[in-house]
Amino acid sequence: YGVDWWWLVMAYCLLMILLASFEASMRSKYYLKHQFWMVLGPMTVAVGFMFVFAFYVVLRPEPLWDPQYVIPIVGMLLGNCING
Repeated sequence: YGVDWWWLVMAYCLLMILLASFEASMRSKYYLKHQFWMVLGPMTVAVGFMFVFAFYVVLRPEPLWDPQYVIPIVGMLLGNCING
């Protein structure tokens, strides 16, 4: 977890969001045209708002992009989004 590059942590989170959006769009019994994009947008917004609240208000880790906190919490938020 000793990554000092914020862009690498955010790239990993973006990859997690893309994979979670794909999984959530494939779980549906019915498939709409462009369904992946309809899932990706709201999921990114929801995780983004919760990320800002969790890391700027509640946890306040130093540095803010500390992978020890960011990666597991983003994963938990995405798991809730997929199952919701």
